[in-house]
Amino acid sequence: GLLLELLQVELQARRPGDVGAAAAELEALAERALGQGDTAHARLGFHMLSYLRWEEGDLSDAQRHMMRAEVVSRAGDERAQVVAMAEAARCLVLLERDLPRAEALALEASARSSRLGLRPSAIADAQGMLRQHQGSLAEAAELFEESRVEAHREGDAMGEFQALEHLVILRQQQGDWAGARRLAVELDALGGKLREGSEAPFARALLALSRHALGEAGAEDALEAALEELRRADAKLRLAYALTRAARLDLDRGRPGRARARAEEARGAAEALARPTEALLAKLTLVRACRELAEDSEAGRLLGELHAVAAVGAAEIARREVADLLAEAARGAATGREGFPEEGA
Repeated sequence: GLLLELLQVELQARRPGDVGAAAAELEALAERALGQGDTAHARLGFHMLSYLRWEEGDLSDAQRHMMRAEVVSRAGDERAQVVAMAEAARCLVLLERDLPRAEALALEASARSSRLGLRPSAIADAQGMLRQHQGSLAEAAELFEESRVEAHREGDAMGEFQALEHLVILRQQQGDWAGARRLAVELDALGGKLREGSEAPFARALLALSRHALGEAGAEDALEAALEELRRADAKLRLAYALTRAARLDLDRGRPGRARARAEEARGAAEALARPTEALLAKLTLVRACRELAEDSEAGRLLGELHAVAAVGAAEIARREVADLLAEAARGAATGREGFPEEGA
């Protein structure tokens, strides 16, 4: 148990040089704690292991260890169970996997936390992501704000960063670039206080995206530098998000060649992680870039893939965009425009 607590301090301070060795040590210690009946430390070990695997892009292992932490917590006190359920719900939504189970876990954690007089920040964060996924953006914003406040009160810097990160992304989704910029400045300051990882580079990318959208001088160079940092950190999900939004800004500025390259890279990263929302948004952006470049055959091929794709698990925004693009393509085909959407789609 003491070794696990020391490892927690070490992992919060810096990223391990040998992730494989750190993961093996964590798993061995968690199994030993479980064998000794120390469920609290076993849960801590599996929880840390999940986030370590998340950082490395091993999403299946991340999910497996987080769900193991939730199962182990059932033998402990009710407070530990509530925290574990909330963390498991947030993990499932982050991975876009088994969202009905994530909803059920978040609801149960919320109900039980009310009886216990506690409110772990992960509950509101998980519920906010679920509402955002469903397209209820106003409710999601309120939940992210709640999660941010609770995490700050708990002294949980990483939890505070995650809630604020989700709020910045939501503002960008709404097209509120000024609001996103203001929040991204705070996120950048918070990211600088965390250990080395992809958090600080992503905060810089979100800030640069917001500044770029607002037409600020120097924002493009800052964005490219942040993207390169995310590549070096191998943060595929965060890189995919930033690349797709950068590509869309490129299209707005009449730079389809750069947009195509960025959207193609974003699609590869998102598909490698099996993240349906980001993969669909990247592909949609790629279709538009190909059309602007008069690459009709490639745009048609991608449209064909969108016809066949099952958008199960993707967020409402992605499903809606796919439906709109395919409907516009059908109208274009009816008027002899080879199935491409109208300008401005």
